[in-house]
Order: sequence, then structure tokens, then C-alpha cells
Amino acid sequence: MKINIIEIASGKSWWSIPFHLTLIAIVGFLYLNYFFNSKLTDITKHGEVITVPNLENLTVEEAQAILEENKLRYEISDTVFSEKHNMEAIVSQLPAYGSEVKENRRIYLTVNSSNRPKVKITETNILKIKKADIRQVQIDILSLGLKINKIDTIDSPYKGYVLEAYRGSKTIEVGDILYLGDGIRIEVGNGLGIDSTNIPFDTIY
Repeated sequence: MKINIIEIASGKSWWSIPFHLTLIAIVGFLYLNYFFNSKLTDITKHGEVITVPNLENLTVEEAQAILEENKLRYEISDTVFSEKHNMEAIVSQLPAYGSEVKENRRIYLTVNSSNRPKVKITETNILKIKKADIRQVQIDILSLGLKINKIDTIDSPYKGYVLEAYRGSKTIEVGDILYLGDGIRIEVGNGLGIDSTNIPFDTIY
């Protein structure tokens, strides 16, 4: 049987239906192949990643310029206080530096506060920074967010006990306001002086 291509293409032959169905299937396959390998790749940016830059210790304005250049966005998610970073500088970021992300990804920033948190001295705090053993005082002072800048030893029968605490030249008292990271000076007894068996410890205050 002689096959007439013209008759098939024009629909005059019973071969026209399978011919056109096959043609439609081929065209459909080629289109889907093009879409998934080209168009869809453009839409999802498949295989294209951006390495997150290091933003630590930059200002938000500096970070914004870098992120925009890399087609990334940002959001300030938290504010903390850190002595290791400049005021109002970025302390940390998420995703972290070196991570690979897609274009337009949001980077969450934690920024250093411009104001140091206050530490109000209470009676409980006083007991933590003086009238106690030096080893425990050192731990408690750090727990308050303060630092010991200097330790002076003075004549006292109470060896190893903190007798007084100062900020500058002023003794630290209940109600005083210090700031996180402030350094203080303490005076510690050296075990010399009046016989402790004759004078109770509380009488020296």
C-alpha cells in the first residue's frame, strides 16, 4: 500500500489521526524539555548560589550596601550588648558568613546596642562584691557583668576576704548605678593586723 504524505497531513487518510497524535506528542515533548531545562531554571535560579559575605563589626549602612550588591536583603532581628564589637555594629548574622543562598535571601542581623545596660547595686549585690571570700567574689562580680581591674591588699586579720569595693575613688554602695563591663577595684585582707580572736569580723564594717 502506497502511503501519500500529503493526504495524511491534510487529513484525507485514515493515517492522519495517528500521524497528528504523534506530531503533537513530539512537539509537546520538545516544549516540556525546553521549559524544564531553560525557563524553569531561570525562574528558580537553579544551580546559582550566592556566598553570604562577612558582615560582622560593620555598620548596618555598610552591610546594606554589600548585601544590595550581592542581591540579598536584610532584617535586624535582635539588639544585644557586646564589648568585643563597636557600638551599633553587627554582632552576628544568620545565615552565617560563607553560607550559600539563593538570590533575594533575607539575612538576619544582630546589632550591638549603643547604650550599655545598667547594673543597679542592691543589698544582694553588695554581698556578692564585698564581705566575702575573694574566690567567690571574683565569680560573683563576673556574673553581674562587671570586671575586677585591680586587687589591693590591706592590713586586716581577715585574710582573703574582700573588705571594700570601689568604682574609681568612690566606694560602691546600695543604689549605685554601674554599667555592664565596668571595672572595679577591690581591697582584700592580708591576714595581718589586729588579732581576729579579739575583734569579731562584723565590727570592722
